[in-house]
This record gives sequence, structure tokens and C-alpha cells, in this order.
Amino acid sequence: MSVPKRLASLAGFRAFIAFGLAIVFCLGTHAAEMRLLVRNDYRSLIIEGPIESGDYEHFLKIVKDNQGKLADVYLLSPGGDFVEAMKIGRALRALEMGSVVPGRNSAGQPVCSDSISASMGDIPRNPANCTAASAAFFIHVGAIERTGLYLVVHRPYFAPEQYAKLTESQAQAAFDTLQHDARAYMTEMGVPPQVQEEVMGTPPDKGVVLDDKTVRNYFVGEIPYQQEWRHAKCAQLSPVETQRLDVLVAKMLAAGTLNSEEWAEYNPMDKKRKLEWACQGTLRVQSRMAAYERFFGVAPSDIANQNFSKWSDLPKYLGRTFEDVSSEERFTVGDTLRGFTSMDREATATSPEVVLLDSPNRKRYVTSADTSQTAPSDAFIERVHNALTAEWGEPSSSSDTGKWVWEKKTFIGTLTLEKRGSDRLLHLEVEAPNE
Repeated sequence: MSVPKRLASLAGFRAFIAFGLAIVFCLGTHAAEMRLLVRNDYRSLIIEGPIESGDYEHFLKIVKDNQGKLADVYLLSPGGDFVEAMKIGRALRALEMGSVVPGRNSAGQPVCSDSISASMGDIPRNPANCTAASAAFFIHVGAIERTGLYLVVHRPYFAPEQYAKLTESQAQAAFDTLQHDARAYMTEMGVPPQVQEEVMGTPPDKGVVLDDKTVRNYFVGEIPYQQEWRHAKCAQLSPVETQRLDVLVAKMLAAGTLNSEEWAEYNPMDKKRKLEWACQGTLRVQSRMAAYERFFGVAPSDIANQNFSKWSDLPKYLGRTFEDVSSEERFTVGDTLRGFTSMDREATATSPEVVLLDSPNRKRYVTSADTSQTAPSDAFIERVHNALTAEWGEPSSSSDTGKWVWEKKTFIGTLTLEKRGSDRLLHLEVEAPNE
């Protein structure tokens, strides 16, 4: 993707643009860390630290590697490069991706330890990055759906030591171009004029935290056309039913239950609402996949960049201690349930999640391993089957219903294709004999 023409006048100054709150970042020395977060089939990209030159290309590579499965980004950044931020923001809009920034507590301070963040582990890695300031604001407003309440703004500026080298006329031209581009971008992303004035009227050394009402009114939720289009496509409830259902939900939350007549009202309306949610979720995925194809010029594929040998690698974990496995790979030990303790390795862009289990009789020794893929294409299923056959030989048994079993001396492998609602689930389990 090329830099928009209207930014060309900034080319000579590009390396000097900064968007920090207390400091001017030295470009190219501390680029933002980008790491993948996978929760089942839902993927997010954590962007932590200063936004700097090269981050846009890094961002695009990760998006492309994940083949349309990235749904949103988590922004944890004190600021950085203005041009790079606009490029990432425009990409978020074109790719129909969302953005999440920190929450805000009653004292107005940023919060990165809410229930959502806590489920993701060590976020942020550096507590100083629990903010979404300046350049992060410009990225966030580009998103198609926005979550979080803590946004710090000020106008873009040039690094003083570089700006001082310009003549007065050069400085004015550069300043005017920078201001014009910032306003044009915010207008493009639907930032209301009064917020633009607050951004552009705030000096670089006096960052302002946008008030709660402003953030909730303009920067939380889906952008309006998306919200209204999906509602129109998926509506099951009438306006009267929606209002009544909200009243019943509020009563249920306050009182803990409903009377029999209210339950009779609630159940059919709740069913309709769940149908709406399912429809909207499907539309989101379909729209994101179509956006990926428009952006990259090629349709996303669930077999691209996949390392299918990871499926046939599962037997290697059997019989090993949890400590031995975790010393070589990044596994996280989970809870113990009914005598079984789990340990899992998160999925990456190229390999699936792996879950290991011990047994009540062999504590902290791996006795089974499994992995799975939600909504696999026929090509994906074929690739997995071929990878397993290449390593393990032909299955000992198979069925037309989607089950293949390999009975080997050291393990039993079972590959199943299951129906899960409107989707399919491809699941592989490998276990030690007699376990």
C-alpha cells in the first residue's frame, strides 16, 4: 500500500514526526511490540509501545499471515509516528477490524486489569503502556468497532531539534501541511468537528484525556452505518419487543428471577435476540473476509501459511513430564478438573492450539494431547488427513461419518469431523494406550 498523495509533502519531514506525550520518540529504536492473542478461533493483535516507522508494514504482514482471522487490535501505546498511525488506522477501516483501548476507573485513570484484560495474561507487559495516547488515538478512530474509554489527545508536531533547522517559511508550510492532514484524516474517520478542535487546540506537551461522555458518544461501539446495516439485515425483534425484553432483562438482573407470565414473554423474545446476535456475528466474519480480499487482492485461505506437520507431532508429547515439555515450548499449566490437569500452547498464525492432559494415575505426565480447527474448509481437512497419513500410515479404521483412527504401538490417534451448530469442528486426539 502506498502513502496517500496528500502526505507526499511530508516526505522530507517524515522521520521527524512524533506524537509522544512527555518525550519525542527516536524513530526506529523502539518500535511497537506486536503479538498475537488467540482465544479459540478469535484472534486479536496486541500493539504495545511507541508507534514508529516500519510498524505499518509489520502490521500488514501479521494481518496477511492470519488470513482474515484477526478481528481487532489492542492498543497500549503512549504515542509515536503520526504518518504511521494514519496508515494503520486507514488499514483498520479498510480491513473492517476493531480496536480496544484501556478502560477508565472512577478516578479517571486508565485501567488494563479488567476482566477482559485479565483473561489475556500479561497485558501490558510494561505498565507505562497502559494508555492510548496521541498516535494511538489516530489508530483507534480508524477502527470499524471501538471499545475502551481512555484516550489522550493533542495535535501532531515535529521533533523540536529537527523543526529548529527549518526556516520560518519552511516551518509554517510544514506545520500547515501537518495540521491539514490531521484534520482531513479525522474528518475521513468521522471524528466530529468539536473533538477535532480539542485535538488540534491542545499543545503537544499538554495532552488532554477525552471526557467520558465524549468517548462514549463518539468512540464506543460500531461506526453508525455498520451498526444500522447489520441491524436491518438481522432484525428479529420489533421495536416494542426490544424495549420489553430490555425491561425484563433489567428486572431479572435486579430481582434474580421473573414470574411465570414474564418468563412466558421472555423466552421467545430471548430466542429472537440470540438469532439476531448469531446473524450479526456471521455478517461480521463475512464482511471481514470480503474486506481482506479487497485490500490484499486475494481471498483469505485457511490452508495458507499453515504448518500441518504440527498435527502429526502430537504423539511426541506423550509420556513426558509437564516440566520437560514447558522447558522446551511455551505451554501454560491450567486448572485441575476431576483429577486431570491441563497444559496448553496458544495457537499461532501457522499452527493450532495444543492442549495436553495428565491423568489421576500419572500426575504431571502427558497422557493425551489434542488440537482442533473450527470451520475447516474441505481443503484444510484433506491437508490434515494427508499429513497424518504421511507420518502414521493409513488409518486402522475410518467411517463415512468423519472419523479416522490410527492404532499404533505407542499411541492411538483419533481424528473426527463434528457438527457444531452451523459450523464444523475438526478435532484430533492422541492418547497413550491403556489410558
